[in-house]
Amino acid sequence: MEKIKIFGHQYDVDYRELRGDDRLGESSNAQNRIVIDPWQAPSQQEDTFLHEIVHQISNVLGLKLDEGTVWRLAAGLHTIIVDNPQVFSLRLPGRGEKESG
Repeated sequence: MEKIKIFGHQYDVDYRELRGDDRLGESSNAQNRIVIDPWQAPSQQEDTFLHEIVHQISNVLGLKLDEGTVWRLAAGLHTIIVDNPQVFSLRLPGRGEKESG
């Protein structure tokens, strides 16, 4: 099972079918769990994963984001991350390896 930390809390990430409704994912800060329905295309799974992360950020920070706002933020972040992978692999000073000098 995969894991992710959100605000210092470790969440289990589970891939399993969500039956009985049209949900693509769900998350619980009480159980520290994110569930993604694996029957989605891989790019949709990534988008759903970010969607559930945005829900947890909203919950922890008390932002009270509505579903439409969560959807738009997750879709926007997913697009930026997928279209600009080089930005997220940069070695910035003070992050990771020390600068020589």
